[in-house]
Formats: sequence, structure tokens, C-alpha cells
Amino acid sequence: VGRFNPAKNYNFLFEIVNDIFEKDNNAILLQVGVDKIKGGNLCKNFIKESENQNRVIFMGMRNDINDLLQAMDVFLFPSVNEGLGIALIEAQATGLTCIVSKEGIPPEAYISDWIEGVSLKASFSDWADIVLRSKDRLYMDREYNHIKNKEFDIYTVSKWLEEFYLKIV
Repeated sequence: VGRFNPAKNYNFLFEIVNDIFEKDNNAILLQVGVDKIKGGNLCKNFIKESENQNRVIFMGMRNDINDLLQAMDVFLFPSVNEGLGIALIEAQATGLTCIVSKEGIPPEAYISDWIEGVSLKASFSDWADIVLRSKDRLYMDREYNHIKNKEFDIYTVSKWLEEFYLKIV
């Protein structure tokens, strides 16, 4: 889930996914966002060259991200760098297991117990193994209060934004 730009590390993600496909015949990549990277459709071109292209679903831009997150088993986020990673916060809020890059994700984004940082120096195979091991760790309670306690719920954030903008007016 997210915009397609180099910081998201999509080539790395696709290498991981290819390893996952080799190890799990039932794995599917659900890709949400628009691929407008300079030079064409990076994602579609990469997958087109793979024998696993029928296991990748490009969803495009969507307004039902919460529903899509509910359908996923793992949220894979190997970004090179992130300001915060709102999609990652949303994924954690649904109780989805999140596998992220240690180097690219700021500590403030670790707001739940269901996030694991992996080094970008680890092999694609190691990443794939971690993803496959993690896919059965769905946190079914979907603890809203845990997220609320980290002050990322809609009420706290909207109040903060209101106060912020009233100060600069």
C-alpha cells in the first residue's frame, strides 16, 4: 500500500516476493497504489518477466484500504526511508503483522507488538522466511485501544491538527 517511488524499495520487495512464491505455492502479492515511476510501470514490468505474474494483483488507487488490510496476512514494508509511514500505522491498527526494514522505518512507527524490523542487508531468502513464518500471527483482537494509547486514533490526531492550525492562523 503506498505510492510507488524509489524510497519504497520496490525492486527489493519484488525479489523477496519471488522467494516467497518459490517457497509457498499459495502466496499472492496484493499491490495497492499507482505505478508512475519514471521509465514506465516498474511493478508490472518486473512481474511481467516473472513466471509468477498470475499471483500478483494490482489494485490501483483505492478508498477501501482498511478492508484490503483486513484481507491480508502480512504487510511487507522494506522502505529505504520513511517519514513515518502512514500505511504502516494503518496496517498495525488492523492487527496485521508488519515486516519492515530496520534502517528505513523510524522508531515512532513501531506502535504495536506486531511489527518486526529486518535489516536491508539480510538476504531476500531470509526476508521471505520471516514473512512466511509471520503470516500466521494475525492479532485477531485488533486492539484499537493499543493504537489509541499511542495517540494515533482519529480523535486525538484531529484534535492535535485543529490546535496546530489554530496556532498558525
